Order: sequence, then C-alpha cells, then structure tokens
Amino acid sequence: LELINKPTLKLSPPSDRTIRRWLNELSEQGLLIKTGSRKGTRYSLAAHQTTPNMLQFLQGLDTDIQLSTLKQIRNLWTHTSTALEGNTLSLGDTKFILDEGLTISGKPLKEHQEIYGHASAIELIYQNLNQAFTAESCFQLHLAIQTDRVTDIYKPNGAWKVEMNGTYAVNKKNQQVFIEYAHPLHTEKLMALFIEELNSLCKQTLNLKDGIKAYAKIHMGFVHIHPFWDGNGRLARLIAN
Repeated sequence: LELINKPTLKLSPPSDRTIRRWLNELSEQGLLIKTGSRKGTRYSLAAHQTTPNMLQFLQGLDTDIQLSTLKQIRNLWTHTSTALEGNTLSLGDTKFILDEGLTISGKPLKEHQEIYGHASAIELIYQNLNQAFTAESCFQLHLAIQTDRVTDIYKPNGAWKVEMNGTYAVNKKNQQVFIEYAHPLHTEKLMALFIEELNSLCKQTLNLKDGIKAYAKIHMGFVHIHPFWDGNGRLARLIAN
C-alpha cells in the first residue's frame, strides 16, 4: 500500500480479483478468518495465528505438507458433517468452493453458505485449541455455522434456545415417539456442566480407547441438551472433534 500511494511510482491499484486472492491466501495461513460468501464475504484478523504446531501429529513435517494436510482435514471434515445434514455438494465441490471461492452451477446458495460456515468454525476450533472452552466459544461457533441469518426472536443465533425442541424416534415396540430435549430454562445450567466436563477431558492424556469414549460422551451430552434452535448436529461434531 505504501508503494501504491507514492506518486512517483505511478502504480495501478491491484484488481479486485488479486485482492481476493491475497485475502484467501492470508485466510489459509490462519492470519485472517473468512466468513460468509460472495458479496457477503467478510474477513477479520485472527486473534491467534493458526499454526499447525498446535496439532501434535503434524510436528516434524515440512510447512507446505502441514498446510496441505490441514486443508485436506478441513475439506473432509466440512463435507462429511454438512452431508449428514443433507448438503448435496460433493467432496470435490467442497474443495473447489473453499480453495477457489467460486460457486457450483445448479447448486443452492444455502449449501455453499453451509460449506463456508463450517470451514470458518474449524478455524475457530484451531484458534482455541490451547484455551479453555466457554459458553462464548459455543456462541461464536454457532454464529459461524448459521450463515443463513433468521430475524426471529424465537430462533436466536449465538444464544441458547428459547423454545422447546425435540425429535421423533421409533422405540422397541416399533412405535413412533417424540423425544423432548432439555428445557430452555435448564439449558444454561446444563451447558455449564457440559463445558466443565469438556474442559476436564481436554486436560487429560487419553489413549485411543478412552479418547473414543470421551468423544461419545461429549457428542451425546451435547445432542441430548440440544442447546440451540438449529445447527446442533454440526456443533456436536465440531466440539467433540
């Protein structure tokens, strides 16, 4: 920018396409957090630089391999989690969208937004690996994945649910029953207990068997509370992972 502003050099400002490429590269390096898509894309400074050193299994590898591996994890993680929610974009589509910042012809904008939102949430997870998880952490993740903004006081984004929610299931007698999740009045206290347990497990050194048990405990604990009006499945997988 200093060079551009020097009148003696008479340099032309970079094109919008070049600026977008620079921003995408900074986002991939963890220096910026990218949220939204197309005209709604926003970039913010990362509170802590996302470095592969936070993930122990990447230590000792060349930097380019570390970054490449992180991108593969991001793509697989985002694709599989959103696909469970009904997103029809393939793994190849997901990679293309996140790497190139473009859209897939014939696919709904909502599905593109889900991909961007989940990838942004992964960046937040990386940034908070060495910090205690809090209710605010949970709210930030919810805001990241809920890219489809709903202006409804009964469907708050970044806040606990205010209405009852539940799901239908089939019991052992082959009868359809409705299962209610935690009451909104109990959600804050239950989530405080959940977060306390999560932080306790994160401080422990777990082997593979105990790690799987911890994952299941955290995942099931979250979905049984179902603290948000929407996005609980994606959040349960993000937090447990």
